[in-house]
Amino acid sequence: MISGGIAVGMFEFLFDILLELIFGLAAEVLFGLMEDSELSAPVVTAIRLILLGTVAGFLSVWIFPSRLIAKPLVPSGTSLLLAPLVTGLAMYLIGRRLRHLKREASSLATFWGGALFAFCMSVVRGRFVGPPQ
Repeated sequence: MISGGIAVGMFEFLFDILLELIFGLAAEVLFGLMEDSELSAPVVTAIRLILLGTVAGFLSVWIFPSRLIAKPLVPSGTSLLLAPLVTGLAMYLIGRRLRHLKREASSLATFWGGALFAFCMSVVRGRFVGPPQ
């Protein structure tokens, strides 16, 4: 059986990932509209992903201006590492599924694209929401 503190910490971590996935899917639609049909230069693509992740971070702070859980059990900064990795994996799987269905997937629907987007979103959220009290 999981103790209440661990369950609360896991809830916050899973919520962070879910929030990044929701913003990531919305960004996939917007990014797909912005991306040229030809392959963009990797630096330009990275800059777009950084900007998109930063904007998503500010939107998430505006929608959820404080921590959902005041005293999480998971150490501060853990989601800064783990959430981008999990989000990157999820975006990779989404991109692979889109390509399997013969649909075009943007650079966001890759592991590195999803991870970079989620990392920038996490940095902004961590900076403006602040550490647990």
